[in-house]
Amino acid sequence: MVCLVKLYLSIPFKPAVILITAIKLCNKVSGMSEKLYLKPNRKLQIGALFFILLCIVSPIFLKFLLPQITPDLNSSVEEFKEFHSSLKLIMNCTYFTFVICIIFLATSTLRAGYLALKLGCFPPPDTLMPFRARMYKGKRAIFSGYISISLGISVGSLVVIQSFYMIPAINYSFGGY
Repeated sequence: MVCLVKLYLSIPFKPAVILITAIKLCNKVSGMSEKLYLKPNRKLQIGALFFILLCIVSPIFLKFLLPQITPDLNSSVEEFKEFHSSLKLIMNCTYFTFVICIIFLATSTLRAGYLALKLGCFPPPDTLMPFRARMYKGKRAIFSGYISISLGISVGSLVVIQSFYMIPAINYSFGGY
């Protein structure tokens, strides 16, 4: 504040311009910069943690669930058919859960890329972030927008194409057709 008063009193010409430059100078001296950051969101952090735990726990859950529902070798044919149908249901539900999560992530990256191109800053303002992120502007934001759009399109299309092959394979392997 002292440097602001000294600059204002020393040069009486164009006080508005001097005031703006003095504020910028004081901000740089005091360590405050003009870089913008997005604050982390607690709900998104919990959601990301839940998604990571889902990815870790579901294979462990399947490992302990399969021996419980597996019939003995002396079981009847109906028990084996019931096992295959329940196994097919478990595998399809697990696969659909992961596909929906990946498509959600792909659409969110597409949206972020589109808004980065539209607004000129990446990540776009008011975007929920699980961690503190710096906002970029200009050419770097536009480049990040193009990268985000291409990543979202490629991941989304790969998941959809894989679904056409994976779902029939699951159904055929576990008691289908």
